[in-house]
Amino acid sequence: MAGLGRQPLDRAEKRRIQREDAKWIGKPLVLNRGPRPFEANVRHLVGLLRDTTRPHRASEAATFAQTLYERTLPSLKPPPVACAKGCAHCCNTFVTIIPAEAFRVARHARSRDGVAARITETYAATSKIAQHERWKSKVPCALLEADICSVHAMRPLTCRGCVSTSADVCFRIYIEGKEENPPFLLEYNSVCTATAAILSAALKLVGLPYRSLDWSGALAAAVVSADSEERWLAGEDVFAAVEVGSGTRAGTPFDNMIEELAANIAPTL
Repeated sequence: MAGLGRQPLDRAEKRRIQREDAKWIGKPLVLNRGPRPFEANVRHLVGLLRDTTRPHRASEAATFAQTLYERTLPSLKPPPVACAKGCAHCCNTFVTIIPAEAFRVARHARSRDGVAARITETYAATSKIAQHERWKSKVPCALLEADICSVHAMRPLTCRGCVSTSADVCFRIYIEGKEENPPFLLEYNSVCTATAAILSAALKLVGLPYRSLDWSGALAAAVVSADSEERWLAGEDVFAAVEVGSGTRAGTPFDNMIEELAANIAPTL
């Protein structure tokens, strides 16, 4: 991803770039049209994450990225999907979450009887299973209720990006255990990758953990105490024991993209 360069910029140039950012912040992304919209939204999130007067700024950053996803997707005019309320086949597999996305869901879980305990039980049942084998375990997400996502409005970007054209194929894969390729739509996956990169790069630039984690483990860690987000923002790695998703580990294509995006933006901050 080409950027603005890595040479330090003077204060006037930084202010000019920030003024120009306004035309892109929070607006639908245009994919494959250059880095400026991505960089503008990353800078916006960096500013938000540096605002220490906001105790839930990690959750706010995650909400911004998820909203950006929802605003961008219609512009790609994706074809019809098979996913519908009550279809939860893919909710029985390994899912990742960017660390900042965990806290809002954890607060919701703590407010409901029995949900925190269910999260802990689910993680205990899956934590010893290898990521690439998790889909065979058929352990449902702890937040499913009668096959309906109880946190659909705040579901992580990964869940938003896994959208299928065939419920029958998903049933065969996730329920019957057949080894087939999931018929996920490129449009959804592309927007998921783009918005996840924006959120991850912003976290990296402010020195916070940014690699995606096991969803069940991250929730189990975040739900333990009401101040988990504040502690994480203060530098405590509340997710230290949670496994990093294989697709975002150091040296993977996604991680390399985050490294380059962050390196291009750093001189402009």
